[in-house]
Amino acid sequence: RRFEYYSGLVFRFERDGRRLGGGGRYDHLIELVHGRPVPASGFAFELEPLMALVTPSTGRPTGPAVLVEPAGSDASSIAAALRAADGLRERGCIAWLTADSSRTPTWRLAVEADGYALSPWSGGVPRRCASLDDVASALGGLG
Repeated sequence: RRFEYYSGLVFRFERDGRRLGGGGRYDHLIELVHGRPVPASGFAFELEPLMALVTPSTGRPTGPAVLVEPAGSDASSIAAALRAADGLRERGCIAWLTADSSRTPTWRLAVEADGYALSPWSGGVPRRCASLDDVASALGGLG
């Protein structure tokens, strides 16, 4: 498809003959609507055909959701919290470090110098864990 505002290269993305997107150069578009010539290019994707190509991931974790909190704001505390979140993800948990209003965690994990303190998000007495394996085991037993 060619529009009058294209001034150079025009391209499209296809798969199996189905249009997924396209675009091109339109250096004279602003000039056409009472302006001066401005170099421009752009593209757009067709959302519905692209979404039809996407298959849901089967490798996404479905385990407990855990907000991991660093012991402090220093680099080593944050690095330890990042390692803990990665370790929990490797064990099938959903883990993140910052409060995210789009999801509510089930658990809170405080990363401390001598281990971990796991507590329900809604409050309660923290459970002390020496290792991430202990945390994962506790999460598996607690639901």
